[in-house]
Amino acid sequence: MGTSRIQQLNGRSRCARRGHHSGRSDAVSLSFDNRDRGVLLSRVASGRPDCLAPANRRRVACSDWSGPAWCIGRWCIGSRLLKGVEMGKHWIPQAYLRAFATSQDPLQIHMYDKSARRWTRAAIKKVAQDSEYFSQETEERLAREVEGPAHVALAKLREGHWLTEDEGGDLLRYIAVMILRVPRHREFARKLIPQTITSVFEKNRTELAALRSPSNERRVLAILRELERLEPLYQAAPDEMLKHELRTPWPSDVINGAIFSMAWRLIRVPRSCPLLTSDNPAFYFSGYGLGGEESELTFVIDQGLVLLGSRQGVPGSLHELEAKRPLAKEINRRVIVGADRFVFSAFPYGWVETVAKKGEPDLNRIIW
Repeated sequence: MGTSRIQQLNGRSRCARRGHHSGRSDAVSLSFDNRDRGVLLSRVASGRPDCLAPANRRRVACSDWSGPAWCIGRWCIGSRLLKGVEMGKHWIPQAYLRAFATSQDPLQIHMYDKSARRWTRAAIKKVAQDSEYFSQETEERLAREVEGPAHVALAKLREGHWLTEDEGGDLLRYIAVMILRVPRHREFARKLIPQTITSVFEKNRTELAALRSPSNERRVLAILRELERLEPLYQAAPDEMLKHELRTPWPSDVINGAIFSMAWRLIRVPRSCPLLTSDNPAFYFSGYGLGGEESELTFVIDQGLVLLGSRQGVPGSLHELEAKRPLAKEINRRVIVGADRFVFSAFPYGWVETVAKKGEPDLNRIIW
């Protein structure tokens, strides 16, 4: 995408207002300052991506960590958990939440409970976690294959550096896993189990009926009777394999493909309108999903930086913009509405409760 084309698309945008579940729409305008920077995050589009400057990172020995650490600017990412610290399995990584820590204590965070409708301040190591949430094997694989590489990429973006192609891929995989690892997704998937079981048994009955012939009729009828007996048993007590699938956060090729094929925009927002995050950091409109033409995916990186993915632009591309307050406010509305229960912030802002009390306010699709 050439310079003039980037400016044409991103120098001005409109934001089509739509109800979260309705078809109402009207338009408001948002202006952006375009820095005309672009890089492909993956090899989805044709041609070799423009890679960024050599990775600005150094490997260091760090006695506080049980493995090597990567340091980029003021961000230090360890490959394992802190030595001697016992804690639960985090569905939101601590390294990610530390970007929203309080200014007084980098190990503390403010947390708004949408159910209790109140703010509390808590240690980051104690929030968004449960001792039985992941198996030890899953926890170790997450740290090794997903969190470690992606936290390096996040630290580079926070320090103002661009990513290599591999680092961009690490970040997109991290976002895909983030969608599946949170309690909100687990509950959604759990509710689909009865429907899935019914669908599987119905498919088996249909296929058996198609195979039925005079020579095998007795055998087919016996199998159909067995299916009728088994289906209510599975509905009453889902198979352990299904339960295991609910506890694993690994995205399918379909989900990975949908995310990697988006066009991405890295948005810097004014300091006067800091961004929030939640217990469901990767927000998308459930009505549009991830693979549709109108799909959008929002992932807040820190208090001043957010990634927005959509189908508007070259697949796999990334462009940097600076936004004004209206877009920052829209991002925060998405965070609050998309939160399963908890909103995380560096400060207990009063307006968070105001937005949360509205239930599901109208949200905006951003049209570039």
